[in-house]
Amino acid sequence: MEINFKKYRRPIFSNEESKNIDDFTITEFGISGTSLMGFAAISVFQKYFKLFQNKTTVLLCGRGNNGGDGLSLAYFLNSCGEEVRVFLKHGDHSSETNFYKNLLIRSEVNLSPLSEFETTDFSENQNIVFVDCLLGIGFSPPLSKEYENIIKKVNSIKKKSAKIPIISIDTISGYSPTSRKGVYVFSDILCEIGTRKIDSLFFDGRLQKTFHEIGFPKQIFKNTDESTTEFKKIPFKKIRKYLKRKNTSNKYSNGSASIIGGSEGMSGSVILSQRAFHTVGGGISKVYSNSELTISEIISKDESMMAKSLKDFQEDVFFQKSKVVLIGPGLNKNDFPVDIESIIQKEKFYIFDAGALDLIKGKKLFQNIILTPHTGEFSRLTGNTYTNFFEAYEDLKIYSKTHRVNILLKDSLSIFSDFLGNLYFWKYPNPKLSVMGSGDLLAGFLLGVLARGYNLTDSVQIALSILQNSAPIKKEFPTASQIRKYIEKRFFYG
Repeated sequence: MEINFKKYRRPIFSNEESKNIDDFTITEFGISGTSLMGFAAISVFQKYFKLFQNKTTVLLCGRGNNGGDGLSLAYFLNSCGEEVRVFLKHGDHSSETNFYKNLLIRSEVNLSPLSEFETTDFSENQNIVFVDCLLGIGFSPPLSKEYENIIKKVNSIKKKSAKIPIISIDTISGYSPTSRKGVYVFSDILCEIGTRKIDSLFFDGRLQKTFHEIGFPKQIFKNTDESTTEFKKIPFKKIRKYLKRKNTSNKYSNGSASIIGGSEGMSGSVILSQRAFHTVGGGISKVYSNSELTISEIISKDESMMAKSLKDFQEDVFFQKSKVVLIGPGLNKNDFPVDIESIIQKEKFYIFDAGALDLIKGKKLFQNIILTPHTGEFSRLTGNTYTNFFEAYEDLKIYSKTHRVNILLKDSLSIFSDFLGNLYFWKYPNPKLSVMGSGDLLAGFLLGVLARGYNLTDSVQIALSILQNSAPIKKEFPTASQIRKYIEKRFFYG
């Protein structure tokens, strides 16, 4: 059974790309900005009408076109008999914004100055919905004092009455992944308009997101050399069928892998990776370790497993014939006996994880290598210090393209960058995976899928999906070993 990977991937865009798409749609496709505002408002109106119904909708509208989206939404709500209160930032507005402003005036809707919001008392009316249309994708920190005070008041009302919903249109006003300690709206819902935005993926608060298509011709803006994509989780049932072994297969056709790691006192990491490799159908594997205890433990726990001393591993026939090599789980870098560049062969794939990452710093890298660092390990590779994950992300693409290497940067938001600079985002934060050994599992799953002959991008998405499919495990604080056994049970028995 094949997996339609396009079904589980969707394009995402930077704020600059989103602005260009908006401009192109208007100038080249002839769809007016007024129409686009209307499309956005109607889509949000239809999606959340039950939330707006029989409530007072308070719309906070800035001076830009994001404020125009709010005015458009206010018009449709008012047209259906719903009560609206509009606070609008005075100043020069676009012709599109003025169009909906005039419609509201003709509809006898009072437009209050935004400055009056700070002194307006909402304590007598808890049956309200806030709509945040203050700032759009053009925002960059810092906030003006006026907007900061308005956002603080909205958040204060929200804290006193958690049941009051806040909907942000296209962006969360005040939020920036480059300044995450700043003041921003405590939104419950984010309605992304026209394009899915990269910035919203970095938001780590609890948030419901909905996407509202308004007819942007996005395919025109996908660069032929690079793309930015969001991975979606592939259902376990499809993965199981996809990785099902053929009746004519054998242990070598199901993938052979060498694993280097398990230094003294760190046997658990390499054992987890080896078992994860076989959990997803890998055929045959061998561990190379400098620790006699690790070798003994591997064989004693499962006599079908293979393990050997790391000394002279390059001369071992199995290592020479392995399709994929994983270096790093539980590896003390001082145990590695040779220069890392001397073992790289272009016909194989190499995964460098954990202890191996320090070995490749300053070395020549190749496109048949994938590095799997977390942010701290990536910082050691680049020599840069990161105060937040967004800073690491900005370096990731540059590092991948410069060194012609693939990188899976792991965090609550993980990003895969291939050697061409294509980026793939994975946003499935799972606290149950925040345990020692989960990275070893992921490396083993990736090893197993790659060894079966699947391409790298597909293999990364499958490995991430396999690990994420452990989310239903009932244990609140499972160990990595318990997670692997749960996945093994689901993999074989559904």
